[in-house]
Amino acid sequence: MPALDQPSLRATASLTAGACDDVEEDSSGSVLPQSLETESVPVAVTWKQQLWDWLNGEEGASAALSFVFHAILLALLAIPVIHQLRSGPQFVTTVTESTDEPVLISNSVDLDTALTLPDDLDAGTAATDQILTALDSTLDQSINMAAFNDQTVAKGTEDGAVAAGRIKAPKNAVKAGSFTVFTLPKTRFGEKAVPGQSPRPNQDYFIVIQVAMPTNRTVYPLRDLSGVIIGTDGYRQKIPQGAFVLNDQDQMTPAPQTRSIEVIDDHVQVFILVPGADRLVQDRIHVASRLLRESQDLEIQFE
Repeated sequence: MPALDQPSLRATASLTAGACDDVEEDSSGSVLPQSLETESVPVAVTWKQQLWDWLNGEEGASAALSFVFHAILLALLAIPVIHQLRSGPQFVTTVTESTDEPVLISNSVDLDTALTLPDDLDAGTAATDQILTALDSTLDQSINMAAFNDQTVAKGTEDGAVAAGRIKAPKNAVKAGSFTVFTLPKTRFGEKAVPGQSPRPNQDYFIVIQVAMPTNRTVYPLRDLSGVIIGTDGYRQKIPQGAFVLNDQDQMTPAPQTRSIEVIDDHVQVFILVPGADRLVQDRIHVASRLLRESQDLEIQFE
């Protein structure tokens, strides 16, 4: 075998050492290239897992608290709306006078469910305005009132005054000067309402204010009438707030204070709705008219 010279042997050893630098041993003794590196594989997260993580975080807790708060608030605000949408039962009222000839009239609006007016004056004013608003929305439903054989019904006027009807004042009506007042109870199905009759406890009623007009006057501005109704139970109501009139179709309609009422047989009548009291009371009515330059104090005693 021929002998190798020293330079060739050193070159071979150098090459072998260089090749060994590029490999490494693993724990089992296998030789792996040093240049290979391991890479992490991303794990796929479903939308359910993302939603669950979001709900368990701070943002999810805030959203849940906000949802509960708004749900409670919405439920509280819905209570008066549901109560307002409930319609009252239909009832029929029969009104008669001394002739004993009843006239059957229908009413599809339950005024008992409108609003109960409070005792203080300012709150009572706001409540009566709400009653007018509620009744304005139901004017397409007739609210027929008393119709009498000798009642005079006016047809409209050219100046835009409210065409009105009038009922006969009863014998027990309270009179003072140009003013006459009497009651008209609001009745239920099968009952008879007689002008001048005292209402039962907790029964709503109208106070009818009749004003005598000069013979040459055809219309009466409602804003001219002023005054207040004071009950012995503490109830107060300004006049003519919450006023009604009978129109030419024998229907009870709200009377805006800016309008005028047509004069019938030298008289006008204004109906003031009064909530029933839990006991029989006295109503003191103070009325005044700048046009007539007159003011009177009248008192209705319930029996």
